[in-house]
Amino acid sequence: MGEVRNEIAEKLLYYRKLKGITQRQLAESIGVKHNSISAWEKGTNAIDIEVLYRICRVLDITISDIYGRFGDNGSESLSYTERQIIDAYRHQPEMQLAVRRVLDLH
Repeated sequence: MGEVRNEIAEKLLYYRKLKGITQRQLAESIGVKHNSISAWEKGTNAIDIEVLYRICRVLDITISDIYGRFGDNGSESLSYTERQIIDAYRHQPEMQLAVRRVLDLH
């Protein structure tokens, strides 16, 4: 059980930072205390599914993003690092440009 909680904690931290919001901002937007966010990101407390749903709405992600699924296109075998790279590519136009240049795509 701890392994799942730690994976969720790691992804919550990643997606919150990707969105560019603080723990306090996330807490305020979902109606919890900011130290709750800290405990979830450390993996010391579990997140209630209803709260997790609110978090996903604020971070503009899906529950599957948090639980490690990455669509139905057979990409479940992607590592967490590979998923981070794909997420960064999708959310950062400057990264898209850099990748296109490296791959010589127009």
